[in-house]
Amino acid sequence: MEIIKKIEEIKKISKLKSVENEKFFEIFRDFNEELKKSYDKPVKNFYQQLTKIINCRECGNCCRDIIIVFEKDDIPLLSKGIGKSEKEIVEQDFIFYEKHKVYIMNQSPCKFLKGNECSIYPFRGTECREFPYIETKEFSKIYNYVFQGYSICPFHFNIVEFVKNLSVDNLKIN
Repeated sequence: MEIIKKIEEIKKISKLKSVENEKFFEIFRDFNEELKKSYDKPVKNFYQQLTKIINCRECGNCCRDIIIVFEKDDIPLLSKGIGKSEKEIVEQDFIFYEKHKVYIMNQSPCKFLKGNECSIYPFRGTECREFPYIETKEFSKIYNYVFQGYSICPFHFNIVEFVKNLSVDNLKIN
């Protein structure tokens, strides 16, 4: 399988494969939990291979195209890192989303994105630290986010292509 890293190419392919991906997502969504879980290990292994090929710091597209979310506990770290008070940060840079008790950045792309790199990398929020989620979460639990990120993230794009190409017959279901 060819690994595609360039976001421009990913966006073009995404448009061409949107119907195919929608259909595959519907099929995958209807798999029983055991079958979904059988994808966890192969996807994790594939992700580990991708980390040797894809460097998030060369892309930064997630910071352009995804809503930037900070949890309440992220604000003190950000405050310390950028030398602004928590109150000032919250009032100037975020909108509080009551339903999920999180802060959403009030602009896009992320105001801390400089070129393709995060200017507050050591102080970034939990969501940013965990993205693209594959390292910290099982694919069977987050596949919907991965499919949603298909046109945005080289990791998500290549993982979806990998999953579509993965033969169910070759999976070991324990």
